[in-house]
Amino acid sequence: SKNLREMPLDLKLKLAAEHWRNTFETALRDLNDLNKGVIIKSEDFTKNPEKELKKILDYCELDANPKDLLPKPTDKFPLGSLDKSKWYPIRKDVNSKYLKQLSKEHRDIITKTIGKDLLKKTGYLNGWTIK
Repeated sequence: SKNLREMPLDLKLKLAAEHWRNTFETALRDLNDLNKGVIIKSEDFTKNPEKELKKILDYCELDANPKDLLPKPTDKFPLGSLDKSKWYPIRKDVNSKYLKQLSKEHRDIITKTIGKDLLKKTGYLNGWTIK
């Protein structure tokens, strides 16, 4: 087996896309089997954490104010965290710099590996738009 660092980017993208596909297929199948659940995209959470946390709290039937649960500048640094900037503030566009680096060929590899149906089902089919 090759060291990940030595692999060409195309192969790394294919492997990451396969992992993403397998994970989401399993999660969606489990949600369907349970006939309940809530799906929160990480991008939506980072863009509007209060709104997305409210969805989770409502689903769990918890009566709490999302603002009270989100990180604040006065919170203690989480034990084991190495980078304080990853904790607060929540970075709204953390993926945009990586999306900008992907060529059309790389996007095609990801889309083909995951499949348009799954991308559509998870709200990522048009997720290649970079702002």
